[in-house]
Amino acid sequence: MKERLVSVPIPRNDRLSAIVPIDRICEEEGRDVGEGTEAFLALCESVRKNGILQPLLLRRVCDEKSSFGGIYLLVAGRRRLAAARKAGHKAVPCYIVTMDAKEAALTAVVTDMDRVSRNMFELSDAIEEMRVRFHMSIAEISIGIGKTEIYIAGKLLLQRYTCEERGYILRNRIPEDIALVLLQIRDPAARLAAMRQVCEKRMNRTVAADYVRSVLSRSVPSPKNSLSDLQFFYNSVDKLMDALRHSGANADLERREYAEETVVTIRVAHRDARRCVQEKNLSGQKI
Repeated sequence: MKERLVSVPIPRNDRLSAIVPIDRICEEEGRDVGEGTEAFLALCESVRKNGILQPLLLRRVCDEKSSFGGIYLLVAGRRRLAAARKAGHKAVPCYIVTMDAKEAALTAVVTDMDRVSRNMFELSDAIEEMRVRFHMSIAEISIGIGKTEIYIAGKLLLQRYTCEERGYILRNRIPEDIALVLLQIRDPAARLAAMRQVCEKRMNRTVAADYVRSVLSRSVPSPKNSLSDLQFFYNSVDKLMDALRHSGANADLERREYAEETVVTIRVAHRDARRCVQEKNLSGQKI
């Protein structure tokens, strides 16, 4: 299976084509290229036979005239660079672009989204890194990588998963939509137990959502405890209302009982508002 090559839209006047020695290219740590996978081995074979068909994207971090010579930081093309190294290439075709660290991070995520080896958590980590490192909002990231805010928010929600849960999800190939549904269960131990049930029974998203709702309903306190807690709350509210009225405040209490909830509303009229009403009433009287 060959790598799906993507051309990042960089203006023609803002990039320079060059053949760059591999030993002059630096990479940021922490990203796996999927070495040993079928897709990566197919890419290596393609590079060995045909060379690099889609140039790598680099940005210059050290000028050619410096004592170190030209040093470049890889923006996009990590798997192609790894394949070129494996094939014994000494230099690779590249586009050298002018961009800052934030633009480079956005470009890398756009490229990674179309890579077979990038799973949901790797993209989540990349988006979280941009959010923290560059203090970007969800809206800014959304515009930067061309995805909806809902997509970005979903990726950030995946940060709640522990390392153990991430491993279980990836090993069992749980889809991202079901992984997001499972996040409604806040307790990690209960969530992991629910994951096992989802996998064992091979639930789809609809069935998994119903199952999660049933798990959440079982975690609701028993009616006896709820009633005693509510009575304690009502007693506290009654004492508060007595204190407000004793202080001269114009306070009203409204309580509505529903099948799924109880709504308690306390309204306290502002003194200025009461004075305005009194003045309005007086002004309306005939003399």
